[in-house]
Amino acid sequence: MQKGFTSLAVQGRMAMVDVLCHAKEKALNEKNPHLMTLATLTGHEMLSYGPYPAVMDNGPAKKERFAQSLQDTGERFGDPFEVCYAVVFSANTKIY
Repeated sequence: MQKGFTSLAVQGRMAMVDVLCHAKEKALNEKNPHLMTLATLTGHEMLSYGPYPAVMDNGPAKKERFAQSLQDTGERFGDPFEVCYAVVFSANTKIY
């Protein structure tokens, strides 16, 4: 039986989870917390957007249009971001 993770992507996600969980606990008592992670070298992101980083909002960030604001700022400074939109499938959705 093999122990540990053999995928660098999984290792990276596990490292981010620890930090985000800690940050979430600290943010619980804050007035207007903003938490984010940046992962610009992930395989799927590189295949989808090439050399451009991608940003994806969660629920509260989407209400504030955070990703769009970040993309607009990137455009002004010549460092563009692509905005990723979540695709939600129902239990009956068939993916071919």
